[in-house]
Amino acid sequence: MSSQAPAILFDLDGTLIDSAPDIVAILNKVLGELGLAPIPYDQGRVMIGRGAKVLLERAFTAINHPMERLDGALKRFLELYRDEESLRLTTLYPGARELLQGLAEQGHPLGLVTNKPIAPTRTVLAHFGITDMFATIYGGDVQEERKPAPFMLLAALKDLDRTPRSAVMLGDTDNDVLAAKAAGVPVIGVSFGYSVRPIAELEPDAIVDALDQVPGLISSLAGV
Repeated sequence: MSSQAPAILFDLDGTLIDSAPDIVAILNKVLGELGLAPIPYDQGRVMIGRGAKVLLERAFTAINHPMERLDGALKRFLELYRDEESLRLTTLYPGARELLQGLAEQGHPLGLVTNKPIAPTRTVLAHFGITDMFATIYGGDVQEERKPAPFMLLAALKDLDRTPRSAVMLGDTDNDVLAAKAAGVPVIGVSFGYSVRPIAELEPDAIVDALDQVPGLISSLAGV
């Protein structure tokens, strides 16, 4: 593989890791501390994807709770989610580690572009021992505009010295597909993540049902 192997940009939650059980549990702990009823897991799962603040906004809206208490709830959520104990239920999706290792060995520069804040992002990556696989990492509080805006992806590609057409994005929701399209990056959607809508309706360039299907798509999508 040449030194100009396409860059691969990854979303995190719902793409490489299944973090919903811990995220919804922490969300409900915060709601409980406010004297509020918990959000059912299936409802909370699809609130994930645009960062902690939007998660809480969606939860508050769902239970018709005033937004005046949002800032305090967000601070508490982030306090709880920075702790290693927040990862008791989180798992890597099958094949995630092997995919990252294989792509890195083939010379692909890897970037992580997630709406999760950078502190819990780094906690998660360290927990699974995969931090060093990424040459660049962007969290939702690093750039002023999160996905679906394209800026995070473009910043990562600049770090990786690649153009949008010499890269591929892998993600699970409309945030990822829309951000990739806005950045001009071909995008692969995974069918097993947290998207409210079926991934096919978002019209990514390709869809995979398992992570071991990704390598076979890269060359055609990146045009190399």
